Amino acid sequence: MPLLPIMHEFVPMIESGRKFHTIRKERKHPFKVGQSLFLYTDSRTPRAKFQFEKPLNYIYRVSVDPELLTVLLEGNPMSMRQIKDLAWHDGFDDHFAFFRFFERYSLDICKTDLRLLCWEFPSYLF
Repeated sequence: MPLLPIMHEFVPMIESGRKFHTIRKERKHPFKVGQSLFLYTDSRTPRAKFQFEKPLNYIYRVSVDPELLTVLLEGNPMSMRQIKDLAWHDGFDDHFAFFRFFERYSLDICKTDLRLLCWEFPSYLF
């Protein structure tokens, strides 16, 4: 039962169906298809609020390199069109904002420990 914090600005995107996945660092107890994802805002504060329960239907290994502006999905390079769609459906205005977000993490984490957790099938990737 993974509890995942989300930013307030993602709530209307999830409600509208624009955002149907999230990218997270793998955990000590790995994510598993069939689990429910519990999405909260203001986690770890007195204002914490449950927002959504979403089924974890698909999990993909993803590698993000914010320096080279590249993304690998299951070890395969994504096209720029796919990267732009990934960024949009992950809640970013454009792929530049997406890559800026990942600059805060070490390249080791970005290249090896990230998972794309989807509650709907990301058809734009295939």
